[in-house]
Amino acid sequence: SGDQADHSYCPTSGLSSRPWDMSDSALSIGLQKSGGRAFIALKTPAAPRISETIRDEVVTQGREPVSRGTRSAVSKADLAEGLKAIAALGVTVRQFFDAFAVVDAQVEVSGLAALRADPHVEFIEPVVNDFQLTELPASAATRSAQPLQQP
Repeated sequence: SGDQADHSYCPTSGLSSRPWDMSDSALSIGLQKSGGRAFIALKTPAAPRISETIRDEVVTQGREPVSRGTRSAVSKADLAEGLKAIAALGVTVRQFFDAFAVVDAQVEVSGLAALRADPHVEFIEPVVNDFQLTELPASAATRSAQPLQQP
């Protein structure tokens, strides 16, 4: 439907091997190193997290084997609810990428457990490389990267 953004083909390689996906302390350390800046992927509350969809099989992409998971589609209403939910947990959204259901955000380490447990949160990834989307070649920049507009 027109209300759904399709995130079903957003495979993530090696998600389970990232230390911040497996440990609250590793995520806390990553956020401290990034000054609290993180990418937060949003999801429909009833949908499984990508970490729960990783297949046991290994897919070879011509280099090294990787495990893959998939993300479910997220409705506009669920995105709006997710934005409100993370804001209520003290997250400051810097930029919202609706095509990916991801926010570039400022996160307080003290609220990390509640944020990770929120059913609207797919995953939290510390920003380890500081870049601006506008620095990417035009072909790589998404048409839907936009400043946050409150729902």
